[in-house]
Amino acid sequence: MSEDKPMPDLSVDKKVAGALSKQALGGVGTMGITVGMQMSLQLLSIAVLARILEPAEFGIVAAANIIIAFSNMFSDVALGSAIIQIKDMTRNHIRVAFTLSVASSIMVAILLNMIAPYAALYFEMPEIRDVIRVLSIVFLWAGLSTVSENLMARSFRYRTLGLVKVGGSCVAVSMTIFLAYIGLGYWSIVIGIVLQSLFTMVCLMLVQQHDVRPSFHLQSLKELMYVGGGLSLSRFINYVALNADNFFIAKMIGADGLGLYDRSYRLAGFPAQIFDRVAAKVALSTYARAQDDAARMNFAYRRGLALSALIGMPLTFILGIFGTEIITVVLGDKWLAAIIPFIILVSATFFRVSYKVSQSVMVASGKVYVFAMIQIVYALIVVTGCYVAYPYGLYAVAWAVTGSIIANFVMLSVGASYLTGVSFLAFLKTCVHGLIMTALSGCVLVPCVIMLRPIMPSSSVLLVGGGLTAVFVVVVLCAPYKWLWGNDGLWLREQVIVAFAKCLPQRRKKTNDKL
Repeated sequence: MSEDKPMPDLSVDKKVAGALSKQALGGVGTMGITVGMQMSLQLLSIAVLARILEPAEFGIVAAANIIIAFSNMFSDVALGSAIIQIKDMTRNHIRVAFTLSVASSIMVAILLNMIAPYAALYFEMPEIRDVIRVLSIVFLWAGLSTVSENLMARSFRYRTLGLVKVGGSCVAVSMTIFLAYIGLGYWSIVIGIVLQSLFTMVCLMLVQQHDVRPSFHLQSLKELMYVGGGLSLSRFINYVALNADNFFIAKMIGADGLGLYDRSYRLAGFPAQIFDRVAAKVALSTYARAQDDAARMNFAYRRGLALSALIGMPLTFILGIFGTEIITVVLGDKWLAAIIPFIILVSATFFRVSYKVSQSVMVASGKVYVFAMIQIVYALIVVTGCYVAYPYGLYAVAWAVTGSIIANFVMLSVGASYLTGVSFLAFLKTCVHGLIMTALSGCVLVPCVIMLRPIMPSSSVLLVGGGLTAVFVVVVLCAPYKWLWGNDGLWLREQVIVAFAKCLPQRRKKTNDKL
């Protein structure tokens, strides 16, 4: 087979918008289950470790991650999204991507070892020197597996990809908790991360094999670097935006404050993290396949917005009103200072989820440099806000970050709406049914919180609230009203019901056969 011939297993014929939506939903459903398992394991790890380790120990790892996250931008030159976005993938693209990924990862690992002492000196935390050096190993594993992972995402192999990720999470959580229990402190987290990365790399390389011969094919290199270069710029700017708060807290407030803030931020970011791991990658694959069809892009973007509002708005409200109980139950009583930062940060959940839909549209459309410019403005807003806010403490920094996220949501929504031809009125209409769902959930849950919080412990309040939320979901699923769901919501409702009902005919058939 010619090296320039498109890979047959990675090409997809055009389909109608409905079929594309079902394929995307299938990917979301599959990844949703596996990522849900991952996040459950991660939540278990957070809850257990919060009762073993001190906030300062989390702060040490979080400070090291500021440097690690910076290096991560350059470990694969954003080749992952380029592999998904390029329309006609060839063997030359794959070989060049693998070569660049491995080479850049090696250089990043070497660079991390060189700058580790200076990072420790700057943050006045000598412990992070060795932490950074050990974590640099992760980049070597990631460089080997980047191409395999994104080839699987491109071809919608989300079931297998999800199983690999769950396996890696099991390794990390079990080892981290065990090592923390025997007294290794923050090193338990570091070692868990390294082992997870090694397990994931080995599995991905085995299940998605590809040509690993080095190549610098000029045309393929240009195509990959055009997309990857723009995304690398965007990732650099996004790094500044996502880490400016940690930077100021680590330097000016210290490891204890950073530990408290880091736990609050991670818990508040769970929904957006789940969406990023599940729907964002599936959305990018879906939008990339529809990039030459303006009508399908318009339809897919509006549906993505409507569904993110339908889920994201009520979820934001629910997490906010149960913020006190979530922190108390998950982290324990010694983390009560994290309650207010958590509630402030979680109020941006819908905006974080929704702007990832717009981000996927812009990347899939090839407008990576426009996206990069938007991220520059976003980063400037974050840095300015955190610089002004940090003298006033963690609460002020949390508000600055939340306001910046909302600004980023507005900018990306405007850009994606322009690209897809979605009018301002049409954009607003996608939010209507999310607001209705939020109002109804408030009518159910607010009285619960008001009545139960003064007389019951946090765990009981959270348990009752979770039960009421589950009942609310079942009731609205049984109510097929357009005013409640909207057209896109009714489509989602139908798909969810069909997915749950798939096993019922088989069980009924077995029963009838016995009779």
